Amino acid sequence: DVTGEGNSTTTNLQQGLAKMFVSVNQGGSQSINESFNVSSIADGGTGLTEATLTNAHSDANYVPVASMITASNRRVIVGSQSSHTASIVKYDVFQESTYSTLADASSVVGNTHGDLA
Repeated sequence: DVTGEGNSTTTNLQQGLAKMFVSVNQGGSQSINESFNVSSIADGGTGLTEATLTNAHSDANYVPVASMITASNRRVIVGSQSSHTASIVKYDVFQESTYSTLADASSVVGNTHGDLA
C-alpha cells in the first residue's frame, strides 16, 4: 500500500499497476517494438493484432487500453470485450473516415489493468 497526500488514504499499488504493455508495428510483417508480459503477437491481417500474454489475467474482465503514436487518419479500438480471453488482447485499427476499413499503423500501443491468474 502507498499512503496518499495528507496521509488520509492508502492505495493498493499492486492493483494500480499495468499488467502488460505492448508497442507493435503493424506494417508489413508485424513486429514488437517493446513489450512487457507479452510472449508473442499474431497478425490477424490488415489493422488487426492479437497480443498473447506470458502471464494471463484471472479472467477476461480486465481493463484494456489502446492508443497510437505515429498514425495519422487512423483510430485504434481494443477488440470487443467478448473477443478477449484471459491471455489474448486484440487491437483493431481503422481509417478515421470510416470505421469499416481496416488500416495498418506503425506504432499501436496498449496495456491492461486487472488481476493476474
